[in-house]
Amino acid sequence: MVRLMPVLKNPKHEAYAQAVARGINKTKAYTDAGYKYSEQSASRLSRNVQVKARIAELSVKVVQAIGQKFDATVDRIAHELCSIAFADPAELFDGDGRLKRVSDLPPHVRAAVASVETVRGGGIKVKLWNKNSALADLGRWRRMFVELQGADDFSSPCARQDRKFECARSVAHFLAQLLQEYRHIVVGQCRV
Repeated sequence: MVRLMPVLKNPKHEAYAQAVARGINKTKAYTDAGYKYSEQSASRLSRNVQVKARIAELSVKVVQAIGQKFDATVDRIAHELCSIAFADPAELFDGDGRLKRVSDLPPHVRAAVASVETVRGGGIKVKLWNKNSALADLGRWRRMFVELQGADDFSSPCARQDRKFECARSVAHFLAQLLQEYRHIVVGQCRV
């Protein structure tokens, strides 16, 4: 049985931990929790052992809630990123060069469409999601890019644990952004 950490005794610490777990940057989370603006103090609070553990726990809960709401499995996220990264704009048009109706587009092409607008004069503007960002996300996910790191980054178990925590927080932040981008599609509110 997994033992969950209780809510932090200090309400400001708890508010800070919840905000950071939702993907809000440390300084904004610090001021939102009721503290006076201070990047240094926000950074120090994020290193507090209890706050750090609470953020890690809440980050997992955020990821699980978003995952359940959107069926956000690794396969599905990878598929969506591939749809954006490898979208062929030619598939938006029929053989005569006319824009196809959205309902006539294959699912992988619809996934790459960010918006469709009617412009003055009766034209239609189709905007696709950012292909470079999707390619970069896929490359990072597949570990295609190597970042140079100092020797002491690997020297202590704490440093390795910090990287795991930052990775979990990055995933939570990415999924929170995804939730914000797709919120207009969801019926009702998703509370995480």
